[in-house]
Amino acid sequence: MDSDNYKHEQPSGKPYANLLDNKSNVMQKSHIPKQKKWIYYIEERRKEVAQMLAQGHTETEIAQLLHVHVSTICRDIKVLKELSQRFVFDLAKGDLTYYYKQCIDGMDEIRREAWSLYKYGD
Repeated sequence: MDSDNYKHEQPSGKPYANLLDNKSNVMQKSHIPKQKKWIYYIEERRKEVAQMLAQGHTETEIAQLLHVHVSTICRDIKVLKELSQRFVFDLAKGDLTYYYKQCIDGMDEIRREAWSLYKYGD
């Protein structure tokens, strides 16, 4: 994606300017604590960073497109990596081993059936 696409999405040319603007819908909702607004902003930016990384953008390009410092992007990438590791770890602790075992059992059954067909025909 180029910066022109982002400028069309956000009139100010800054993708997240409307999230922090006092006149925006997000900021007008006084029942939402300020900390949650920042968390929302950061989560949305990290989604954009992940998408842009997947598209092959460099950290510097992403920082320029999102109008933030490169160190911010580096921190976002570090957090994204940690979240990915946690996801894989949680998956490994939970259902992954069960599904792995099912696949192995299924492959064993296919192997037995293949040998049976080879030896004895239909």
